[in-house]
Amino acid sequence: MLGSVLITGFNKKERLNKAWELLATHGFTIDSISPDLLIVQKEGEKKSIGIAQAKEVKKFLQERPFLRKVKVVIIEDAQMLTDDAQGSLLKILEESPVFALIILLCDNEGSLLPTVVSRCQKVVLKSVGIASTPFNLSNKSYEELFDLAKEMSQKDKDEVVEFLEGLLRYDIN
Repeated sequence: MLGSVLITGFNKKERLNKAWELLATHGFTIDSISPDLLIVQKEGEKKSIGIAQAKEVKKFLQERPFLRKVKVVIIEDAQMLTDDAQGSLLKILEESPVFALIILLCDNEGSLLPTVVSRCQKVVLKSVGIASTPFNLSNKSYEELFDLAKEMSQKDKDEVVEFLEGLLRYDIN
């Protein structure tokens, strides 16, 4: 799967795992450094990924791969891309070099410009844990509610948000 891929849903950890699954098919491993891999993250204390980083992506993909047959760009929190940065990436997303794989990881596709989303193959991850299981909290005993609270306190922020979103999606009577 070369070109542009948008991975959305579940939580950041699972989106990253899915990205590494894709990379493994091209010989990349999570513990190795490669000149053919660029990971884009927001810099330091900045609140967004700006146009300068988008230009780095375009520059990175101008050269052919060094060690592999493919060059890969992962944009970890694509929802943090400014509108200008997204606009700057449009052409490369639509007409990426034959050796390029661009992976955008995003909590949901609504965080991106529709023109960006339309240029990507979509992979939507579904939660498989407690957040995806419909249940009515009013039918739970205090013990079950405390157990649930304890379980949620041990999860990372993204998993808790996913759980709460699952509750909101479920029609509690």
